Amino acid sequence: MKARWVLDTLWPELPQVDCTIVAKWWPWDYYCVSTTRVWQDTSAPIYKSVNGNSALPRQYATHVYKCDKNGRSDVNHFYYMKEYIDSGLARRGHKEVVELMEKGRLKF
Repeated sequence: MKARWVLDTLWPELPQVDCTIVAKWWPWDYYCVSTTRVWQDTSAPIYKSVNGNSALPRQYATHVYKCDKNGRSDVNHFYYMKEYIDSGLARRGHKEVVELMEKGRLKF
């Protein structure tokens, strides 16, 4: 089902990179698409053992979860999640997820 309306946040709060609220046609059915920077402890033993040839750690993540019309939620259940290694990929990935939800092509 396509989205009824989509609201992009103009000034997302840190550590968010981007935040969008998607309203479905069913009343009181809202989803928040939030892309945030994932803070990782670089002093952890896993990072000390990583050599230069290893893959870069995931630094950004996009989450989709149910929310109210203002984007607030008290549940930590994610319907969709994707990780990225840099902010450029994270922003593009966020836009792709919002477009899929807007067209009704992202199924949970």
